[in-house]
Amino acid sequence: MTERSPAKVVLALAWPATLSFLLNNSYRINDQFWIQGLGAEAQAAIGAMMFVAIMTFALYYFSAGGTLSMVAHAEGSGNRELRNKVSRHAICLAIAIGLVTFAVGPFLIPFITTSMNLSEDVAAHAAMYLSAFFSIAPLMVVVIATDHIFIARGYTIVPMLLQLVAVSCNYILNPIFIYGANAPSTVPDLSWIFGFDFSMWFANYFEVEGMGLYGAALASGISRGVAGGLALLLLHFVFDTPLLRFGKPSWALIKKMLLVAAPVSWSIGVYAAVYWMLYGLVLNQLDESVLAGFSIGFQVFEGISFPVYLGIGLAGSSLVGRSLGANDPAQCHIWVSTVRRIGYTAGGVFACFFWFGAPLVTGWFTEDAAVAEAALTYAFVIGFSQIFVAIETVNEKFLLGSGHTKPIAPITLIGNLLRLPIAWVLALTCGFGAAGVWWAINLSTAYKALSYRRVVQKGEWLSSGAKP
Repeated sequence: MTERSPAKVVLALAWPATLSFLLNNSYRINDQFWIQGLGAEAQAAIGAMMFVAIMTFALYYFSAGGTLSMVAHAEGSGNRELRNKVSRHAICLAIAIGLVTFAVGPFLIPFITTSMNLSEDVAAHAAMYLSAFFSIAPLMVVVIATDHIFIARGYTIVPMLLQLVAVSCNYILNPIFIYGANAPSTVPDLSWIFGFDFSMWFANYFEVEGMGLYGAALASGISRGVAGGLALLLLHFVFDTPLLRFGKPSWALIKKMLLVAAPVSWSIGVYAAVYWMLYGLVLNQLDESVLAGFSIGFQVFEGISFPVYLGIGLAGSSLVGRSLGANDPAQCHIWVSTVRRIGYTAGGVFACFFWFGAPLVTGWFTEDAAVAEAALTYAFVIGFSQIFVAIETVNEKFLLGSGHTKPIAPITLIGNLLRLPIAWVLALTCGFGAAGVWWAINLSTAYKALSYRRVVQKGEWLSSGAKP
């Protein structure tokens, strides 16, 4: 497939994909940073709503999971017509999913905030965020589909550049929409940050009214809409994927895409649902500073580490899918070995970052001593699971790239559900508090990681993947 060493091929695909996902996750870090002037309640709310966003992403991923595998197989076999047909169906499916979310989502807001047992102030912030989040759903989901089309074809640098454009927009728009003209005195002095003065000038000149967390979600939607629009133009005019050739929809093709994506979407949904239940059953019984600290720990620290594992894993996913499309299973073994080595090394590096870097980073996101202490506890404990997160991620993506996604559902269900009883016992019965919840997450992550590795080792995915 290439004259370069396997490691160089993987890294050449992985670094743009990794940077793309880091940029994508920087929305969360960006939001977490800018909302600190709204108080601990807002930080707790955006942390809780993060898992609602992940739950929604499970629905969005129906337009992407099958797309990656099927476009990669078609690309590897040289079938241009099928590749473009799958791409067009993926984009149409994404738009349909976005419109359904836009229509139904607002009616679910009271149920969501009530089911998570949020305090009155936190629930008010959460409702503001969700009302905007659902309104920009069509903009959010299209860019997910186009990113996976580019990744499947090996053009990982394109989503990276598009995310760079989008994040730059989000960086400028966030303070404008969150605080608006005449920012309140509660906002920390951020004049030293590049671009902040311009944002405040813009907000005052156009008399933009601050919208709090509603503005944070709106800024993300507009920014992603810019990236999605540019992606569609590039596919149509540059990457040989005519998007206006709408023929009769192939329901068989859509069904195949949904079947391949379903276990992965299920996995994402179960993951989010378990955290949702953790909020309602365990975390809500702890101090509110724990929720705010967890929000910082998850969004900032894992917002940096997980995109790296994901970028490495999706590079392997693309390479495995194209090798299977070219009927070259021997090459797949080379990619598996190489991607594992790189991914596991990244896990060790990030474990050290969680343990030793957290005290330097946490202070950038809060001045509240209790919140900072909660964030440091989270980072220290979760640092022990980073190697297992890397193992889980890269091995799951091998299955995604091959199309052999059926084992994902039971592993995810068992692994994530284990978190609830273990967290309850360690945190509340044994009295370990928040640390008990984080250790429950570590133990369940180890189970999932070793289970995914075992499935890949068995090798059934080499012949049973879902080809288009």
